[in-house]
Amino acid sequence: MSVVSIVGMGGLGKTTLAQMVYNDERVSRYFQLKGWVDVSEDHFDVKAVARKIVMSFTRNPCDIEDMGNLQNMITTQVQDMKFFLVLDNVWNVQKEIWDVLLSLLVGAQLGMILVTTRDETISKMIGTIPSYDLSFLTSEESWQLFKQMAFGFIDQHMDQQFERFGRKIVGKCGGLPLAIKAIGSSLRGETNEETWKDVSESDQWGLPAEEDRVLPALKLSYDRMPVQLKRCFVFLSLLPKGYYFWKEDMINLWMCLGLLKQYCTGRHENIGRMYFDDLIQRAMIQRAESDEKLECFVTHDLIHDLAHYVSGGDFLRINTQYLHETIGKFRYLSLVVSSSDHTDLALNSVTIPGGIRILKVVNARDNRRCSKSISDLYNLRVLDARTDSLRELPQGIKKLVNLRHLNLDLWSPLCMPCGIGGLTRLQTLPRFSIGSGGWHSNVAELHHMVNIHGELCITGLRRVINVDDAQTANLVSKNQLQILRLDWSDGVCPNNCSHPSSQNDVATPDPEHEEEIFESLRPHKNIEELEVVNYSGYKYPSWFGASTFMQLAKIILCQQSCKFLPPLEELPSLCILSMECMTGVEHVRQEFRGNITTKAFPALEELEFQEILKWVEWSQVGQDDFPSLRLLKIKDSHGLRYLPQELSSSLTKLVIKDCSKLASLPAIPNLTTLVLKSKINEQILNDLHFPRLRSLKVLLSRSIEHLLLDNQNHPLLKVLVISVCPRFHSIMGLSSLGSLKFLKINRCPYLQLPSDKPLSTQLRLLTITKCPLLADWLEVQISHQQCQLHESKDAWYEEQQALDELNDASEDEQREEFGLLYEDENGEDNDEQDHEQSEDEEIQYGSDDSSEEDE
Repeated sequence: MSVVSIVGMGGLGKTTLAQMVYNDERVSRYFQLKGWVDVSEDHFDVKAVARKIVMSFTRNPCDIEDMGNLQNMITTQVQDMKFFLVLDNVWNVQKEIWDVLLSLLVGAQLGMILVTTRDETISKMIGTIPSYDLSFLTSEESWQLFKQMAFGFIDQHMDQQFERFGRKIVGKCGGLPLAIKAIGSSLRGETNEETWKDVSESDQWGLPAEEDRVLPALKLSYDRMPVQLKRCFVFLSLLPKGYYFWKEDMINLWMCLGLLKQYCTGRHENIGRMYFDDLIQRAMIQRAESDEKLECFVTHDLIHDLAHYVSGGDFLRINTQYLHETIGKFRYLSLVVSSSDHTDLALNSVTIPGGIRILKVVNARDNRRCSKSISDLYNLRVLDARTDSLRELPQGIKKLVNLRHLNLDLWSPLCMPCGIGGLTRLQTLPRFSIGSGGWHSNVAELHHMVNIHGELCITGLRRVINVDDAQTANLVSKNQLQILRLDWSDGVCPNNCSHPSSQNDVATPDPEHEEEIFESLRPHKNIEELEVVNYSGYKYPSWFGASTFMQLAKIILCQQSCKFLPPLEELPSLCILSMECMTGVEHVRQEFRGNITTKAFPALEELEFQEILKWVEWSQVGQDDFPSLRLLKIKDSHGLRYLPQELSSSLTKLVIKDCSKLASLPAIPNLTTLVLKSKINEQILNDLHFPRLRSLKVLLSRSIEHLLLDNQNHPLLKVLVISVCPRFHSIMGLSSLGSLKFLKINRCPYLQLPSDKPLSTQLRLLTITKCPLLADWLEVQISHQQCQLHESKDAWYEEQQALDELNDASEDEQREEFGLLYEDENGEDNDEQDHEQSEDEEIQYGSDDSSEEDE
């Protein structure tokens, strides 16, 4: 295992250089597994780092606390793989702890760890390769970067006076890229020569380091911000260093503090996005390297120091390690749960000063109750208590009449006290949990909470006894609500609370009663997304699918008992429709498209059916229906036999998974991407006829042994991925595919191909993994393709784009990534323990530096 460090002071660009390496196509092509971990803690906690490695490798959340389980997960992921791991911003680590981390990665075929650090001592201690030491930019390099940030160009001629002042400013930045970017961005668009002169001659450049904790260039950049932007920037000091955050979360914080309405007119969210983008342009916020689906952001450590410096005496960010110290009179407080603390840390014992306006809890994973002292925080406007283990809000929370922002985790086993409806100024309430008995909240309490905007998830609707309470909730008046989730259960994690009258009160589903409740929960016509979960009614409300919902763009239905799908054909803006676990549906017919004479589902682009076990047929689709449909997914519908004979010509991607009784696919004239997974009828595989098909991926169960392809039916097929087909023996017609450019075959231990039939001369990239019987075939193909297989950046990007298009964005993609197969028809675990003879190497051709390593 190799370890190399990038060493340099803060602001030199260590992380930027690491990002360039991480995203380089040669690295992505060579390593099968990549991960990025931002360490950014004074204390190197190996458990916290291990948890982040799991999240980065799997791209899924990880709350595992047991070190043994973490080790097993990491070992499984890297086993026989070539991995590349970046550990960014390592501050402090002891040799014995570092060795523990390395032991987690044992078993990899090849490992490369890239570390960024300011400490040369750390580099020497952990490095196995000489470090790369970053130096300051030269005078000319600094000037070119400054021109790009200040003027948006490098080569264009500029006024002599501007150049004189600009070069003077650059000289005082000392060759530090971050300082140059910040001060250059702050002067972008500035045409007043006196302003340039004032910046270049500012007294702040001469302040000794001990008198100014931040770089002068950064302080000057802050000074040049508009006052409204300064007010927003300073709240970054509440986050710990290296903390990844989402754009919308920060905008919500600003919005609830009234920072977005004092200087501008217009929708607050749009103003917030404008401010946020301005901070990015000024190099005060930067995009984080993250494998999360949503884009994350982070502040550089030196920028964080600046935010703390200018925040004055009103802001406090305190680590839970120091909670024994007295918390002074601050208006804005964040409690950062140390990764070295026990996960059952009792934050309910913390005494919080009464003048606080913001209370934010960061990194908490097992905080079951909020501190009772928050009931006395009468000035509190923002309470951020997101943790997936929060079980209870204190009864005294109803006293916080000035509260505007209550941020709660959607999936925590939460119960709320009665009286919470008195918080009429609340603007953000992502979760409202309904209970029974005198202690718990009632759905009727939503009546006066008319200022709620953004997202609202109501759980526990099965506990609503009186229909009048649902009507009193008055959802139709909440015109700023964009996303509404209605869940008849208690959510993902049921709450087993012990409050009076709450024992054994989970009602048995009453379909007629639930229908009445649902009818009374009509939202405002401005709603944009609607999700319904665990609904047991036999029919949907009369308003559901009404064309008056002009902005409704996304609907998710999950775990429904209705026998018929709701008529949604008239919704003019519906783009995404997903239906999962529809237990009563057997037929999808006329009722789904309705009786309209015009095109049904005019704007629908993505349609997904999943786990509809009784579903037998889908029919009666009009010729002009679904005119905008691009993506159709049908998964885990084992009884499905018939689909419409023809679907929209707009459809370009089809995903079929676990539909073993489906014998044929519809005619789809413009289909370009097809994904077939797990239990697929062999008749489908032998009758694929899509003349415009360009990308095909098959991942099949043990029952399938052969695949038939030919150029006549697939004249344009460019990308072919055959992955995890444990009983595959042959692919007939492979050599006839004249347009094939990218071929990837993965984990097909019994697959054999004829060596006397060369592949298409168009082939550019060929990847073979864990297919031991293809060794001789591969050698022959390489000899035939020697002239064609060559390194091409354009070809690599084209292949990556095609592979991304083939990905299904679902959990089974990760199962495939690590070779975890599906259960076969007999229920046996379908992993590859019975194929230990399978070789572990990945051989990839199409690059001049490709290797044929077998170890």
